[in-house]
Amino acid sequence: AGESGVYTLAVSNNGPSNASADIVVVDTLPVNLTYAANNGPWDCVPSAVTGAGQVVTCTLQDAQGVPAGGDAPNLEMLVDFNADADAGDYTNAASVSSPTNDPDPSNNDDSARITIGRQVDLVTAKLHTGDVKVGENLTFTIRVTNQGPSQAREIVSTDTLPTGLEFVEANGDGDWNCDESAGTVTCALKTPLEPLAYAEYTVTAKVLASAYPSVTNTATAESDITDDFQPDNTARDDVSVPALVDLKITKSHTGNFTTGSTGTYTVTVTNVGPTGDPGPLTVTDTLPNGLTYISGTGTGWSCSSVGQAITCVHAAALAKGASARITIKVNVLPSAAPGVTNTASVSSESDHDAGDHPRPLACRAHLCVLSGNLLGVRRRGSNRHMHEQSAARRGSNDFGQHHYLREGGCERHHRQCRGCDWWQCGQRFQCHGQ
Repeated sequence: AGESGVYTLAVSNNGPSNASADIVVVDTLPVNLTYAANNGPWDCVPSAVTGAGQVVTCTLQDAQGVPAGGDAPNLEMLVDFNADADAGDYTNAASVSSPTNDPDPSNNDDSARITIGRQVDLVTAKLHTGDVKVGENLTFTIRVTNQGPSQAREIVSTDTLPTGLEFVEANGDGDWNCDESAGTVTCALKTPLEPLAYAEYTVTAKVLASAYPSVTNTATAESDITDDFQPDNTARDDVSVPALVDLKITKSHTGNFTTGSTGTYTVTVTNVGPTGDPGPLTVTDTLPNGLTYISGTGTGWSCSSVGQAITCVHAAALAKGASARITIKVNVLPSAAPGVTNTASVSSESDHDAGDHPRPLACRAHLCVLSGNLLGVRRRGSNRHMHEQSAARRGSNDFGQHHYLREGGCERHHRQCRGCDWWQCGQRFQCHGQ
């Protein structure tokens, strides 16, 4: 069904007389067969197609007759088999006549039976539209085309959503009946699909974090008969899913910072998710006045500095839940006293805020810096305040009649020292009598 065929009609005169013109052949085509064209010196006129078929009347041209014992030129008739024809046997009947009396009209009629089958070639095409983002919906369009040659019936298209895509809805615009179960969307076309026609439906799914870095969505179409060529019944849509991460950065320092020595910061970047980060990650740290860069090290990190600005790049991926650590070593200058605040930030193309722009995440490390001077405390009865005085050399305990202590860090420390019982770094030291 949906293709064409040729009938060859041969007319002979068995005598005893010549057959005079007009020689007329009447071919009655059955239902689902229609006249297309003819070859040979015959003029053919088809009637309208009715529920009983179609009648084609063909006359031998140029008023030719057929001599006794002779043959007329063959009549070749091209007919189309309707695309919606049911498979089965079809009989085509034809008759010939002439004005000359025919003593044996029993052989003026003949018929031929043919068997018509059905054949379809369904082709599935699939694509997605819009930006792909974790946590948002993505719409797929599935198109089923019938390449024929026969009419396709009872078409069912199945879209199996992969892990990482969560079904939201399917829409066939009234042409399809769609259902979903456990991530498999099944849509049945309500009407037959003619050759070279197509029908579309859409499937909308939510993109989950597990879809990163890519998923493949596959749809397959079938009808009531099996395709002779099935590979194009199935279409794949490969979807690249960009990473989406929430980076966390923390910063701390190790021990006390003392002028004239070195200090160490530890910067830790953690990927909170929901996906891995393909990299690169960039940490920037602008050192405050009083600190100068010595080195930056860490597995997978490459650090450099320009002036006070430190840049560390982690080129490799960082999995969800994983952390990457940098150790930054600095010189502590006298101008760092009594304290400094150092801020670091991390950025990645995969780390987005509500406006969908990469954003840096920052943290600060506050610390107190010891200048190396001795902290003196007068005896009870003297001026009751704590003050700083210089010593000839660090670590000396020769401070007249004063006691001293030297501590660092920003936590409150408890000390028992004659005229005062506590002090706090970074503030003026007040002495409380006992």
